[in-house]
Amino acid sequence: MDQRLSDRSLRAAVLDHSIFDPADPSVKHEIIQTIIQYLQDEGYYNSSMVVQDETNVKIRNAAAKRSQLRRMKRAILGGDWQEVERLLTRTTFKSMKVFKFAVHRQQFLELIDEQQHLKAFSLLQRQLKELEAYARTTDEFRDMCYLLTCKSVTDAPSFREWDGVTHSRMALVEQYSRLLDFNSFQRDAFIPRVRSANAERLIDASDIPPARLVHLFQQALAFQIGSSRHAPKAPPRIGTLLEDYECVVIPNKLQRQLVAHTGNVKCVTFVGEEGSTLASGSSDNTVRMWDTKSGTCESVLRGHRSRVWDLSATANGVLVASASGDGSVRIWDSSQLQDMRDTQEWPVKKDGEWVGRPGVNGETRGGEGVCRAALHGHASDVYAVQLHARGNAVASGGYDRVVRLYDTETQTLLKSFAGHKSSIGSVAFNGRGNLIVTGSKDSSIKFWDVVSGLCVRSVSAHLGEVTSVEINESGSLMVSSSKDNSNRLWDIRLTKAVKRFKGHQNTSKNFVRSGFGPREDVVIGGSEDGRVYIWDVESSEVVQTLGSAEGAVFDVEWNARQSLLASCANDGIVSLWCFDEGGPER
Repeated sequence: MDQRLSDRSLRAAVLDHSIFDPADPSVKHEIIQTIIQYLQDEGYYNSSMVVQDETNVKIRNAAAKRSQLRRMKRAILGGDWQEVERLLTRTTFKSMKVFKFAVHRQQFLELIDEQQHLKAFSLLQRQLKELEAYARTTDEFRDMCYLLTCKSVTDAPSFREWDGVTHSRMALVEQYSRLLDFNSFQRDAFIPRVRSANAERLIDASDIPPARLVHLFQQALAFQIGSSRHAPKAPPRIGTLLEDYECVVIPNKLQRQLVAHTGNVKCVTFVGEEGSTLASGSSDNTVRMWDTKSGTCESVLRGHRSRVWDLSATANGVLVASASGDGSVRIWDSSQLQDMRDTQEWPVKKDGEWVGRPGVNGETRGGEGVCRAALHGHASDVYAVQLHARGNAVASGGYDRVVRLYDTETQTLLKSFAGHKSSIGSVAFNGRGNLIVTGSKDSSIKFWDVVSGLCVRSVSAHLGEVTSVEINESGSLMVSSSKDNSNRLWDIRLTKAVKRFKGHQNTSKNFVRSGFGPREDVVIGGSEDGRVYIWDVESSEVVQTLGSAEGAVFDVEWNARQSLLASCANDGIVSLWCFDEGGPER
């Protein structure tokens, strides 16, 4: 049997400090010295000197404290109570109330043993009275008062085990040995040293290997890469130390296809961050809710009188919003879907085989019952919808060129945003929820202040109509799609396009959308050639294409919890894609 530690057990041993203890003072000192070396290597000489000076002060203070503790031990064992009194006034001992009471108790008992009752009474009044709360038992102080009338220490019940001066001093020192007894290991803890075969000396900069801090980071990253769940095909380029490395897993295999819609599917969205439910909107005027694990259709949401152009869901998965060609936005309560199971058995394509009988436009019991609100404010088709992160508001835009912001609870119009010269194809909230970002057929992207209703920024880098915009979690980056056959990555702070992704097709009368993929290291988008395209953010190169649908792939969405990519297409099929280590690659 292989006795070597597994990667998992080794990682656990490191994290629980059984291999490496970051609280070890020697280790702390070495970390500080390594930081000082790095500061000097990078030219931060003044900063390194400040850190070094503060470190030296701490070492001197630790050495002084150790000296006082040793002197206290010697004074107690030698009965030098004047020295003990003097040391107890030092900062090292000022807060040690229990220890101070124990020391004065020993001094008091020795005075009783020597029959010096007046001195014992004075000590009791002067020192022990104020420390009464730190006695070992509630009777101990009372018994000490009783001893003032006794001839022997053992006359009091609390001190029957008194074993004479010498033994009691040794017992006191032993009781507080962790405080007073410093062996060689503890010496090294206060004053870090480096050992060699012939000598022992203080650690200094010459003991640290060159570029030690950088080398340690390199080792840590190598360990993270080596123990990653999925090994990278090529050496990755890591641009941050603030997050643990995880291999970017790019979907490469069709997991299953979801078939039930009778028209093309325009949009998909995962219902909540968990991703166990997927919603799809279609030209058959319905929204379908799917279980992503089983592939079954859980419910059909009816009520729209025209095709569903866009969907949005809150992070907790409670609310789903749909935008339709009938000019309305509907808010659905997904928490009630458990009673809305579809009466039909819908087919699922898994591993190349269809499971279940062909689906028809079956009925759903009370399908409209989960509709919390129907918002009618737009004059024509509503192409885009986005729920606020808190679920208390929803933004929509469409053919009438106006963005509308509604309160989802009261169903009232909060504000309208006008300024686009043509229809609006996409809306999104920024990370803080104080801005609405819109993409339009007029080729512009506008940023609207939610409070004032004003357009605070407008960019027009695309040469064709903008079909989608999506903002990352931190609110620093944005991906946009356009009918100029390109997707772009924007730095929102600079309002500047920093990357351009090409290779797909997006020129016709379709809303072809794109968004962020795994860890925001890739961008995923649909295409009119029937494939899903995946681009590397760093290189802007296509790293994967998936499928070959009949007609355009309109929408895509990635879910990190399930490691699933959902896409929908003109053929009416919703596809779920996953990563398979043995699966095909581009």
